Amino acid sequence: MTITVIVWSYISWYKETYVLLNGTLVLKSGVYRTLQRSIPISNITTLDAHQNWLYRLLGIMKVSIQTSDSNEDADARLVISSKKYEAFTSYIRQKSNLIREEELTGNTTTISIKGIFMLSISSNLFWLGIPFVLTALQYINKFTSQTSDELDLTIEGTFETFDELLHLFSSNIGQFLLDLITVIGGCALLSWLLSVVLIMVRYHGWNVSRHENTIAINYGLFEKRKIQILVTKIQSVRIKEQPLSRWFGYASIWIDCVGYGGDFKTKILIPSLQKNELRPILHRLLPEFQIAEPKGEKRKRRAIIYSMLYPFGYLLLGMAVASMFVPELWFIVLLVAAIMLYRAFITSRSKWGIVNNQLVIVKAGLTTTSIFVLRKAIEALIVTENRMQRQLGLRTLEVEIDEPSRTREYVIRGIEPNDSGEIMSWYKNGSQPTKLSL
Repeated sequence: MTITVIVWSYISWYKETYVLLNGTLVLKSGVYRTLQRSIPISNITTLDAHQNWLYRLLGIMKVSIQTSDSNEDADARLVISSKKYEAFTSYIRQKSNLIREEELTGNTTTISIKGIFMLSISSNLFWLGIPFVLTALQYINKFTSQTSDELDLTIEGTFETFDELLHLFSSNIGQFLLDLITVIGGCALLSWLLSVVLIMVRYHGWNVSRHENTIAINYGLFEKRKIQILVTKIQSVRIKEQPLSRWFGYASIWIDCVGYGGDFKTKILIPSLQKNELRPILHRLLPEFQIAEPKGEKRKRRAIIYSMLYPFGYLLLGMAVASMFVPELWFIVLLVAAIMLYRAFITSRSKWGIVNNQLVIVKAGLTTTSIFVLRKAIEALIVTENRMQRQLGLRTLEVEIDEPSRTREYVIRGIEPNDSGEIMSWYKNGSQPTKLSL
């Protein structure tokens, strides 16, 4: 069976061919049913080539081609030899608006070692690595201690372990806290070191440069990647300030481009940089965007009330009534109340504003995200209201662009009707609103 799959995969790959003819990329694939696609080279907006260690050993490269259309039929993925790569990409760049690699000269933006450290403490590798390291240490301790007891991961076993911890906590609180801090701190340190190594490998040699109308991104140690993106296809810039690294004044820059979906859905421009360097670097790479934080008014009280009550208000009421009969549910009531207060806090710190030709949306939270979306990139503005919003006199404004990476980041909930009307007027007529608020 394995041999059959290997042979069939080889035949399928062998039958996939491409031809460059009169400014068109013609693709043919299929064994019994042949599929032929023709992609105008002038429509190509992104060229993404990467080569991992296996591809390097075989002397091949994987090239992903992205067009301005938002469907997979308009895109292409090819596996070509390293020798043919230069000739292939040279022809593509001649017929499209992309440029040759030797033309990518001038100022480049890289990641500093400190930026790598800041990125490592904010990445999912670090946060998810702590329980992973803790579990690994448990198994290592079991193996080295030569005990025959299996780790009991059932619900009953978990509660028994929890009871033992409560007994230890009540008998010697000082020693318990010291041991707990030591274990968690050690796991966090090991997780951070692992995260640093993996991020240094992943973002090795990261550099971003711009030449005329093209952004070029090159990075990778074992898997080298070369990406070129047309600036005219960039719809928005998203600046993320993640936990921990935000306290040290670091942020990351992401972009949303036309036609991006699937593996192309998220695109990071700069993984980590100091916030005081953000404006000059973006002015050099993307002068089309003006980075300015809107100095809007504070959220109206009814908007904060709405963020607390929807959708947790009914849940809190139901749990409070149930806790009268089951006292153990008071813990859940307190948890829901804490979530509601947190939502009120982040709502009070969120805002929106208009900066010339772009709409700015600031989303507060554990990760603060500032979205700068160009007016010409907005496909539609949708205003909706639910029953609770209607009673409070509020609206929800949805900003639609082509294939956003995070749809919820382009939604403003609890906006005043007058404010949504001003945004609609700006979108239709290009007029500047008289008030910046959320």
